[in-house]
Amino acid sequence: MVFEIRTNINTTISIRDLTIRPNDKAIIKYYYRDGVEFSKGTLILEGDAYKNWGNDDNYLIAFLVKTVCGSNVEPVDESGATIDVVFREQTPNISSSASVHNENDIKTIENLQSQLDIQTQKLQKMVELLISKGLI
Repeated sequence: MVFEIRTNINTTISIRDLTIRPNDKAIIKYYYRDGVEFSKGTLILEGDAYKNWGNDDNYLIAFLVKTVCGSNVEPVDESGATIDVVFREQTPNISSSASVHNENDIKTIENLQSQLDIQTQKLQKMVELLISKGLI
């Protein structure tokens, strides 16, 4: 389940995970969408910010929005009117054919696969050599 927060600058923050360590901190993992741009991040709420949160979820939402988007940004409802909190439950679309990796991730994966292929070839040659010498 994802909670979505809309803002007055046409951006969306989707909270994908919230971990609370009582009397210490909260770790918020989120997705940020600004038009076609999409990113993910982690925000740690600790110290005075954690203490100020208390039981006021409005504070948590405002803190997240202002930290991720900037100080002039406010949560809004579907009509665009500024409100204290807007939670819209959303079920993530996991049937999408879109990749969850960005270009850098894909390049890293391809590079690692290439390294793995080279190591596999070396290992295969070593095994063949050992077999030809009768050592295994």
